[in-house]
Amino acid sequence: MTKKLKYLRLSAFYFLTDGLSFDVASCADVLDVALVGLNDKTGIPDKIVRWNRRGGHASGPLDVGKHGRIAIEVTESLSPTRGKLHMARVIRDKGAREMGPVVLLVTRSLALDIPMRVELPLRALLRGGPDLEGTYVVYLHGLFADDGQEYVYCGITKRGWNYRFGEHMKAALSARQARLFSQKLADLIEAQVAQLAGQDDGRPKLAGVITALCSVGVDEDMAKDTEEYLVDKYSLASKHSVGLNMIPGGREGIRLLHQLSGKAPETLVEPRRESWPWLNIAKSVHKLVFLSPASRQLGPILHMQKQSSAAMRIALARTRSVRFDILPRPAII
Repeated sequence: MTKKLKYLRLSAFYFLTDGLSFDVASCADVLDVALVGLNDKTGIPDKIVRWNRRGGHASGPLDVGKHGRIAIEVTESLSPTRGKLHMARVIRDKGAREMGPVVLLVTRSLALDIPMRVELPLRALLRGGPDLEGTYVVYLHGLFADDGQEYVYCGITKRGWNYRFGEHMKAALSARQARLFSQKLADLIEAQVAQLAGQDDGRPKLAGVITALCSVGVDEDMAKDTEEYLVDKYSLASKHSVGLNMIPGGREGIRLLHQLSGKAPETLVEPRRESWPWLNIAKSVHKLVFLSPASRQLGPILHMQKQSSAAMRIALARTRSVRFDILPRPAII
């Protein structure tokens, strides 16, 4: 039963986690407790709430002070005797450049036996922020293979990033489409399932997944600018060996789609969006949840409960024309 939350805006939390297998209400409870502790030590949640109420990015950059990179890690695990357990802790990298705090939802796929994580900008979840319904999300998906390769895909959606991925996964696994993202994801999953069934054939297998919502609650123009920048910098297949985007992002991608389709620029062309959230793979494969591969721990500033998974490095980026809430580096350490 969710108690009255001091900082968390529950409607925004549900909106950005729609379709995920997390117990959102229980995650919200432990997250809010962690936020209270973080505020006692740093005052950051209060600063973000005031910034939200002033208009957010329209009022200027978010300044939370010199605290390094801050993340609140929320973990959902399953105990044979106690059922689902939920833990939250605040972690930080003191030596990193100050950037917007994030929330990390962490779990492990029971179906594929891999770590998974989804990353959300904290400012979008706190009180004072605008309604997210009808706004755009720019997301980044990282597929980590057991041979050390880390594949990257970026996308944009207005309908819910998890919902859009469900559509894509259904199409990709029912009929192998000639799209890099769906091909690579299906190949890695099939190899992992084969290994779990004792039929390892030596193919690279899916070792972990990270999904980051890089920009949340933005309008169409900002979303297109952000996607175009991210795809060009990280995931355009013609430029990056680990990139899974087949065409440029944003307006450049739309222009290319019109050119390839032979349609006039004013004609609507439905772009391929290889976005993605929870995997519903096959009848024998259960719903998955996200987490990232465990790496190195960032310096904790408070522990709500002890837990073993480590946080990955968080990187944020800004340019004069593009704003990012979260931007994980494709090469995770």
